[in-house]
Amino acid sequence: MKSGHFQPLVSRRVTAMVEMHCGANTNQARKARAVASDQRPLVEGCTCPACTGFSRAYIRHLVTQSEITGLRLLSAHNLHHLLDLAARAREAIAAGRFAELRAEVAGNGDSVHHESVGKPSTLPTS
Repeated sequence: MKSGHFQPLVSRRVTAMVEMHCGANTNQARKARAVASDQRPLVEGCTCPACTGFSRAYIRHLVTQSEITGLRLLSAHNLHHLLDLAARAREAIAAGRFAELRAEVAGNGDSVHHESVGKPSTLPTS
């Protein structure tokens, strides 16, 4: 497979991550302007290096300027989330309540945010 065939897939995934976490969607300029100065972490309460050390605005800036550090921070955040989810699954299996965890994750629509982390804050609409 040529690298040119792989690039669009990578670009779509990166764009989706940025839109989800940073609101950098070209069709939503107002939302992007609000995020450009947003000093909150990607996810409130997350303990990953991206959330504890950098703001949404800075990560958005890195990604929109094609800085590799922005992608590395988003990857670190996603890996942190996946490792946390796997740990929660192991605990639920050991405790015999995996079905409950599965329902919580499926019903939540986003397994990042559980009771100890809370829901992500919404972006300002003005």
